[in-house]
Amino acid sequence: MDESLDLAEAALVMTNVGDNIGDTAEAASYLISVLKGFNLSDTDAMKVVDMINETSNNAAIDFDNIAEGLRRVSSTMSQTGTSLSETIGLLTGGFGQLRDIEMVSSGLVMISQRLRGIGEDGEAIDGLAPKLPEAFK
Repeated sequence: MDESLDLAEAALVMTNVGDNIGDTAEAASYLISVLKGFNLSDTDAMKVVDMINETSNNAAIDFDNIAEGLRRVSSTMSQTGTSLSETIGLLTGGFGQLRDIEMVSSGLVMISQRLRGIGEDGEAIDGLAPKLPEAFK
């Protein structure tokens, strides 16, 4: 019950501080995607909102673009061992250049799949993974 209340409170705050986040259901959907993607508990929801808000206040990206980017890439980036803060940094840097969060998030997913040796269809790419450690030393 307490975790549900934490998530609801964070969703309400996200609705109030987030640019173009229409309602708490949308905010909760973003938060649930990020929390599940990064294997965080519902009690971490407010930390996620704080991280997004802090970044949007200090970088050339708005709140809803960060939230949308995180919704799209959280589980994939988590599988690569990339932290939530690192993922926000990657989204912010890419958005600063491209100004298109869909393109940035698609690119991050593709790059992480290639580094893990997985094709677009989810199948392993034979021979790629053994070459990567050698190439990057």
